[in-house]
Amino acid sequence: MTRIHLASVLVVVAVLPATALQTPYKRVHQTALRKLLRGKVDEALDSLAKHPDLAKDPETLYLHACAEARRGNVEAAEASLDAALSAGLPAGRALAGTKTLLPGLADTALLKRLHERFAHVPVHGPMIGNVTPNSAMFWVRTARACDVEVVVASFDDPDNVPFLVGFVAKGLHQAMAEQIRKQPDTPFQIRSQGMSYAFAPRRHTARILHHMDGMQSLGEIFAQVRRETGDPELTDDVLRADFEPIYRKMAFAGNLMLRHKSLPPFPEPASTQPLKGGRR
Repeated sequence: MTRIHLASVLVVVAVLPATALQTPYKRVHQTALRKLLRGKVDEALDSLAKHPDLAKDPETLYLHACAEARRGNVEAAEASLDAALSAGLPAGRALAGTKTLLPGLADTALLKRLHERFAHVPVHGPMIGNVTPNSAMFWVRTARACDVEVVVASFDDPDNVPFLVGFVAKGLHQAMAEQIRKQPDTPFQIRSQGMSYAFAPRRHTARILHHMDGMQSLGEIFAQVRRETGDPELTDDVLRADFEPIYRKMAFAGNLMLRHKSLPPFPEPASTQPLKGGRR
């Protein structure tokens, strides 16, 4: 069974240099691909040959592999595909295109290695859609037919790591904690990404936020708070109940998310906004 830990879905925008946007990079390969799909293998290779500067590009090498596979040259196709993967082609492209674009390569040593490598991890995805207050649909592509279990992060799991999203400033969790310590009885307002909301700090909000660095799990954060206070009665359940209303509000706004501690930190979105928070 393939087990996928999901906390939330981040939209990561790739920012390309201006020079990349001005080149017909995608058009070159789209033209060759269309010719391949129409069975015009020679024409596809001729169109690629017109761009020698892209000869070692992973997409070019991949299309060469597809062309050789269409010709029945399995060894040449395997060699080109191996070169494409070494140049940076995502392995999912090879696994997903075996039946249509890479006929005859399914039994090669290269494809068998890829299938073994992706036996328990997704080839593509996960993606999420049809989200409602009570449900969501997940899409994932695997190398072979298998059962996939989706595990959605829960605030009740002490092994989940809370982290802030949508802010540029580093160490923001500590700045928020400091502001709350100065005025513990005043609602804290956040304006971010077109939303504005406020929460009322609770007894242990500042201490919890201070340790919420995006690397420590909830259990580890709660243990830190217990050590600081010297109060053994501050169990995980007590501290979770203390912070839960604030977590729910920030999570609803998309500013606070969870990931399981077994996963590496998620990449930060290319476009974030500074916090415009404070007291009201």
